[in-house]
Amino acid sequence: GESGLRRARAALPDLILLDVILSDMDGFTLCQQLKAEAATSAIPVIFMTILSLPEDKVKAFTVGGADYVTKPVQWEEVYVRIATQLRLRDLIRQLQETQCRLEREVAARVREVAELQQLLAQQASENRS
Repeated sequence: GESGLRRARAALPDLILLDVILSDMDGFTLCQQLKAEAATSAIPVIFMTILSLPEDKVKAFTVGGADYVTKPVQWEEVYVRIATQLRLRDLIRQLQETQCRLEREVAARVREVAELQQLLAQQASENRS
């Protein structure tokens, strides 16, 4: 748990496959800690565990897990789930970049409008004189 947290902080992986049963803390706690830190909060976490009770699954999603696979795993399913989470992460990044670009463009247009209003006001004042 602790070493996984340190490694995630250092490497900032694209995705984390996480068991619930760990030696020094449970995976739920680790996931919660990852989601609480700005640097690691966006990393998708897929739980892979033998625990199959509904309350375990609900807890995994409650603490920020992106998906939940019970053991024994079907590797084809795991690959598809990984691909889905990576694609979602990429789409979220694209949306965030687009939002930032649009916000910059809007701010530039607002400045242009303000400058034009100031210029028009100045011209109107000169025309009255």
